[in-house]
Amino acid sequence: TELRVLADMIKKSSEKAAGMLATVHEGKVFIVAFVSDLLAPLTKVHAGELIKLAGPIIGGGGDPRRPEFSQGQGTKCDAVESMLQQIQTIIQEKLAAI
Repeated sequence: TELRVLADMIKKSSEKAAGMLATVHEGKVFIVAFVSDLLAPLTKVHAGELIKLAGPIIGGGGDPRRPEFSQGQGTKCDAVESMLQQIQTIIQEKLAAI
């Protein structure tokens, strides 16, 4: 829930924002992906697709349907940093195309 609130705050603070947040709690990884409303139609960054890519890296999954917000979880706590770096690269590549 706190990740969702933080993602909403980031989306509201910038017209063009996209990213993924992660936290580890009690041996589980929780992730949220977000794309601001103005950025979503301009780019191929899709929050659900980011979750779909991140899930297997952290040993889990999530709901890949929504383009502006998606969440998931996994169990590979040691893979969080690597996953975030991979997602960052994907977002940067997609944003470079606009």
